[in-house]
Amino acid sequence: MGPKTRMLCDRLRETADLLRRVGEHHWCDCIEESLRCIENSDFSAIERLRAAFGGMGSFNDLIIASVNGHAVSDDGYSAVNTRLDELRHELYELAEHIRHNAEIMG
Repeated sequence: MGPKTRMLCDRLRETADLLRRVGEHHWCDCIEESLRCIENSDFSAIERLRAAFGGMGSFNDLIIASVNGHAVSDDGYSAVNTRLDELRHELYELAEHIRHNAEIMG
C-alpha cells in the first residue's frame, strides 16, 4: 500500500469516527466498507468511493444537523460540517490520485 493509500485510509477512519459520533449510520457504514475493501487491496472500492460523491442524495449532500436526526448541538453544527467538508475534499482528492496512479495495485 502506497503513502497516498495509507493517507486515504486514515482519512476514511477519521470520517467514519466523525459520522459515528453524530449518529450518521448510513454514510458511516459506506465509509467503513470502503476502508475495509481498500485495506484488502480491492481497487474497485476507489471507484465506489468516488461514485458516492455524485448525484442526488450523495455524500456531498450530507449536512450534519439536529433536524436531520444527528447528535449535534446548534453550537457545534458549523464546526462539524466544516470538518466534514474538509474530509470530503481530502477523500475525493486522494481517491482521484490513487485512481490515476493505480497506487493501490502496487
